[in-house]
Amino acid sequence: INKIEEEGGSFSTFASEEKIAFSKVINYVLREDKHCEKLLPLIPESNDLFTNIKDGIILCKLLNTIEQKIDERVINIKDHLNVFQMTENLNLALNTSKSLGITVIGINYQTIFDQKYTLILGVIWQIVKLVLLKDVNLKNIPQLVRLLKDGEKLSDLLKLPKEEILLRWFNFHLAAA
Repeated sequence: INKIEEEGGSFSTFASEEKIAFSKVINYVLREDKHCEKLLPLIPESNDLFTNIKDGIILCKLLNTIEQKIDERVINIKDHLNVFQMTENLNLALNTSKSLGITVIGINYQTIFDQKYTLILGVIWQIVKLVLLKDVNLKNIPQLVRLLKDGEKLSDLLKLPKEEILLRWFNFHLAAA
């Protein structure tokens, strides 16, 4: 557990395992992205996760793996970005996050510049969750039809949140075992 002293003498904590897991997912998902070559791989045991997202490039690219909402041409990608360009990228990433249903209340570009670890991890967790669940659909996993309950229509199953479908999948396999 990492303990961070905040302004006013309060403390916040986060687990190193959380930071390590998110770093590994980001490294894997963006491993072939040419614009992230100088930013990746993140060293999971270090604070690379926090420092390397300051320019917004990793966040924009990660969000685009969920759904291609950001036109790559508007992301400031050159090697040495100034504060204005980093702010543009971070605002683009945070606005796109909102459009994907990610909660970013009380978080803005300054939160990331100021390295508010727990708030950053909260946003990254939501992004990573969407990245990991984006392929849970009937097209990619036709076996999902086996999860239908008696009297349930396929359209009902597909309306469920992806977390619920995943939970059904686990329970289905546990019951079968």
